Amino acid sequence: MNVTMRLSAFIVLWLCMFAPTAWADGSAMKVPTEPNALAHYTKGNRLYRLRKFDDAIAEYQAGAMIEPALAFDYNLGQCYRQLGKYVEAIWHYERFLKHAQPSKERQALVTGFLSQMRAELERKAMTQPPTDIPPDPSPAAARSGPAPALPASPLSSSGERWYSDGIGWGLVGTGAAGIGIAGVLLLNSSNLRYDANVSTSESRRNELRDTATTRERIGMAIGIGGAVVMVGGLIKLAIHSSEQSRASASSWEFGASSRGVVVLGRF
Repeated sequence: MNVTMRLSAFIVLWLCMFAPTAWADGSAMKVPTEPNALAHYTKGNRLYRLRKFDDAIAEYQAGAMIEPALAFDYNLGQCYRQLGKYVEAIWHYERFLKHAQPSKERQALVTGFLSQMRAELERKAMTQPPTDIPPDPSPAAARSGPAPALPASPLSSSGERWYSDGIGWGLVGTGAAGIGIAGVLLLNSSNLRYDANVSTSESRRNELRDTATTRERIGMAIGIGGAVVMVGGLIKLAIHSSEQSRASASSWEFGASSRGVVVLGRF
């Protein structure tokens, strides 16, 4: 490699490493002139130098919405290339080359970027694993067609157990709550009778005893009702458990197709 080729390679390498977001190629670069667009352009350049490429992209895009200067396309291509988003970078670079009149140095630089990114995308595409294709069905399976669907039997489901009976457990819980409330009322009635016995006022004693009697009757009624409901829930759970036992011990399922009858059983 002669001195001229080495010098050219060094210049290209230097430009790739330290290329700014936009070069002043005279009027061909078309830097934005509208004040708000220029403000976004300037702020984006500062963010680019700080390597905050995502934030710079947002500024360049905001400026391009105000004034679609071609400098925004070049700078967006630079940002996307730095982030490894080559598809977006190629789109902006190509648009820049198509509509701008960059200097020969800038054109050579962008063309080099495009070649590198396309080669990288092609390399990634070649290393992608193949998509799995399901094997073809055997001729016998294709002729016989799909297997007949069998009706599901709720009682034969092994996932159901006696403790999954929501109604039974609801009754048990309600009955237990009633018994608890009854206990509280009876205890309160007992306390009221004690207060009546130690009270010195006759009217107060009578009032406390009447209240105690009322709460005692209510508590007993609630307690009896709660006990009945609780026993009913326990009976419901027992019945559900026996049904599940019989179903799991013996269950049959039938299906039919054009080729015959299918019978599945368990006992």
